[in-house]
Formats: sequence, structure tokens, C-alpha cells
Amino acid sequence: MTGTYILRFSSPVSWHKPLRARSAEHLITSAQHHRSLAKARLLRGATSLADQLAAVMNENASLTERAIGASCASGVGWNGEKRGNGDLAAVLETFHSLAVPDELVIATGIAARKTREPITLMVPLIWLAANRHGHPTTTESELPVATIVDEVPMYSLDKHTRLGREAIRRFASENDEVRATLARYVPAARHNDAAYMAAFYADAAPLAIKLVWKGADELEAFGTETDLLLSGVPPEGFAPLLAALRNNLEHLNEVRARVFVQQRCAGAGVLSILPAG
Repeated sequence: MTGTYILRFSSPVSWHKPLRARSAEHLITSAQHHRSLAKARLLRGATSLADQLAAVMNENASLTERAIGASCASGVGWNGEKRGNGDLAAVLETFHSLAVPDELVIATGIAARKTREPITLMVPLIWLAANRHGHPTTTESELPVATIVDEVPMYSLDKHTRLGREAIRRFASENDEVRATLARYVPAARHNDAAYMAAFYADAAPLAIKLVWKGADELEAFGTETDLLLSGVPPEGFAPLLAALRNNLEHLNEVRARVFVQQRCAGAGVLSILPAG
């Protein structure tokens, strides 16, 4: 799962613009899928609602443990399914008792009911974590240089679009460094999945302004690790594959531009940039 949530925090820091953060995405991805949490997911799912809510309340528990507890207790399942014994209202009340702002609790409830996606429940948990050791701050980072073709940034052709996936596949077969890195670390059947995810982290995932709080970097690393593992990349291949993609972004964007222009010439136009089915 990938996505960006826009967060606003009440603090002495004057933020006049919405802050884009991927912390909720990293948290739900890890809580859902990281192999090290398989037992925790199984055990927490078998406990009572009271115990699940207690896990959310436990400020000494890890953020992922609290995330698993919130998802189990809410009735909003890992893939959007509703669990019969869940109590979303009780989870929202728990957030309220932990001093999460009323407007955030209300927004979370609306989002959870409308989308049935457990990522919505991660935002209050991130708020709690970010404010636990004082007010969070922000940092600005330099983004990869964007290639623009017909007013379309080529980083938008990522793993979430059919045209982006086609471009990444071509790039991975053409580029010597990336092809060799995939061959060394990733099973052949997973080369495409690994390339899609590594390309996403190379130039689609970076943010110009990021939220800084104690534990944010560790959560980002854990979420990235989870995504790469799910894509078939072993731990020893994380750094080499990400480095190979970042070293060859110019080539990747050349291929994206070529595929994009070819599709335009074929008469498909911007209709080619559609979510991958």
C-alpha cells in the first residue's frame, strides 16, 4: 500500500501549509505485513476487545503493537473487510481519552466508515507518537530533479500506473546496473515487482517537507523494509537495489519519456496514465 496523508498539528510551530507525511502508510504497511509481526497479529486478533483497546492505550507499547490493536478493535480489517466483533466507536473514544484533538478523532471516524481502510486509524496514532516527546518540527529536503514531458512529471509514471509499470520494466531490462543487481539479489519471478517498488522509493516517495519526530526515521525504515520484502527483495539487497535505481534516474526518466511519447503518438493520450488494474 502506498499513499500520502496530509496532517495538521496544533503546536507553536506556524505551519501555514498542509504537511504531507507518509508515516501512516509506513505504520499500516508494517503492522499488516512485516514478517516479524506475524505472531503479534495472530495473538492480538484472538484477544478480547477490552485487551485490544488496552493495547491502543498502552503508551509503553510499540507503535506497531498499538496499530495492530487499533485495527483489530475497530472492526476495520487488514483488507477493508468488517470484523463482526469490532467497535470503531470504542477505538475513537480511546483516541479521545488519549487527548487526540476532537477534530482529528471526528475526521478519522468519517474516513474509517467511508473507506473501511485501516490506514485511516493510523493518523491519530502518528499524532500521539509525534507529540509524545514535545512538538514535532519539519525539515526540507532536496527532491530528485523532475523530468517534465508535455507538462507531465515523469515521476508520476510509477508503479501505480499501467504506463509507469511498462516503463519501469523496459528500464530494468535495458539498464546494466539495475539488471545485474536484480539478478544478484532477487528471484527472477520477482524482478518486476522489485523494480516497481525500488523505482517508487527512488523518486516518487521523497517529500520536500517532512514531519520530524522521535521515531519517524525508524518507522520510515521499517515501512520501506516491509515494502521491499513484500516485493521479493532480501535484506542484503535493499541498499544495492535502491542505490542502483537512484544512480540511474536519468535513464529511467528517459525510458518513461520514450514510452509516454510513444503512447501519445499512438493516440492514447493521457488516458494511458490510469491506475494499474
